[in-house]
Amino acid sequence: MSEVALTRALEALVMPLGLALAGGALALLLAAAGRHRAGAALGTLALLLLYAASIPATGQWLARLNEAGVRPLPPAGPLPAADAIVVLGAGRYADAPEYGGDTASRLALERLRYAARLHRRTGLPVLVTGGTPLPGEAVPEAVFLARVLREDFGVREVHAEAAARTTWENARNTARWLKARGWRRILLVTHAQHMRRALASYAGTGIEAIPAPTRFSTPTAMSKGPFRWLPSASALEGVTRHLHEILGRLWYRLRHDAAAGSVAAPHQSPGSG
Repeated sequence: MSEVALTRALEALVMPLGLALAGGALALLLAAAGRHRAGAALGTLALLLLYAASIPATGQWLARLNEAGVRPLPPAGPLPAADAIVVLGAGRYADAPEYGGDTASRLALERLRYAARLHRRTGLPVLVTGGTPLPGEAVPEAVFLARVLREDFGVREVHAEAAARTTWENARNTARWLKARGWRRILLVTHAQHMRRALASYAGTGIEAIPAPTRFSTPTAMSKGPFRWLPSASALEGVTRHLHEILGRLWYRLRHDAAAGSVAAPHQSPGSG
């Protein structure tokens, strides 16, 4: 099993859904063994954990932690000067029958759409990055991300880095590719909740990464007021993604000694957009 597959499997076990299922199963075993009080207590804790992880209020709290200090680029007017736009991969829609094979996932499309918008505003080339991190993935992610940008978004100049398996490798591989062309300053496109880990990955590479975050965790009508306390599958997904980022930053700090990078965008350079 690859390192990426192993870490994702282990992560699934410590996420709220995995912990709640394990706690519920253990509660049933305790009850079957006659330890009804312990089983009831553990089952109650498992239900409370699942509830807390399934409400918008928890996701909104985690979003404030993950997106602290992350600011969007101005939606109009000049943008900071840069040499290229770099888009980090975000998974695949595997074996898509209507597309004839793997293509960009919903999350990846959110990043590609924003990168295409920045390309139209700046004319900068776009570099997409992503390999085959999991067993059974034949086509590198960057290959079909580049195809989507060209064919669906009309981006003229697209390059692909197709070896990276993680955000850390995304940064290291693209840094080498960029410096080989004399490019040192990029607009870095990823989700707002992922930006701090992405910037930490670029630290020390010699590339100045200007945050270009997209898809902030803005609340919908069904996640405000009393609806904040109603569980939903979408809220559970959001909480899981936010916890993934928190664990990811902790792992990078432990393994790569990667401290969080600055999320402040530089002052805009007149005429750069």
